[in-house]
Formats: sequence, structure tokens, C-alpha cells
Amino acid sequence: MRNQEDFRDVPAGGTISFQHLLIYLEQGREIEFIYMDKEYFISNTNEGRALWNGDNKMSDYFNKEDLYFTESVKWMEFL
Repeated sequence: MRNQEDFRDVPAGGTISFQHLLIYLEQGREIEFIYMDKEYFISNTNEGRALWNGDNKMSDYFNKEDLYFTESVKWMEFL
């Protein structure tokens, strides 16, 4: 796990890095954010996590191990 002391709480409306997002997800936090003027939410339930837009579930459930995969895919963008 990453050094979580490097990642403090961010005030509502603040900007965070991808690494900061991963820390929040690893901590079990639920995340609300706005992308292209639409509000989204990443839930944390017994089934796992999922991406939501209002009442519309936009992804399959995923778990903590999937977070590491997303990080490796992000790095592949730069190759």
C-alpha cells in the first residue's frame, strides 16, 4: 500500500491526482465527482464498488484488486 500520509483530505470541489484517488478507494471511501458537467459516484457495498450516474449503474462491480489493474493500464497510455 502507498504511503497514505502523503494524501490528506481534499476540500469539496478540490482537484486530486489519480494516485490520490486510488488511496481514497483503498481506504474504502465512496467518491463523488463531476466529469464533463455530470455528477458521478463510486459506491462501496458488499457486492464491491461500482460507478454510478444518479440511479444509473454505469459499471460492473469491481474490487480492490481491480484498482491495481487500472493503475497499470493508466501507465500504458504513455508507452
